[in-house]
Amino acid sequence: MPVLSARMDNGVDNLLRAVSVLRRKDFDIVDVSMKSDVRSNHSNLIIKISGNENTTEKAKFQLEKLFGLDEIRILEEM
Repeated sequence: MPVLSARMDNGVDNLLRAVSVLRRKDFDIVDVSMKSDVRSNHSNLIIKISGNENTTEKAKFQLEKLFGLDEIRILEEM
């Protein structure tokens, strides 16, 4: 199952915005997790999406448009 990873500013707003955009664009989100790093004031966002590589690339493209998300990467299956 493809996994997207992103670094974002701490706060639930960016998490909700990312999930909302993907759901609106009809991506099938399987799992979402966010781990906070208090020292750096950033969080790591992990989103598992049902689909193939093409689907994951399209989801990554959608997330790249959002303000507050950085270092968006496609990871191997977790």
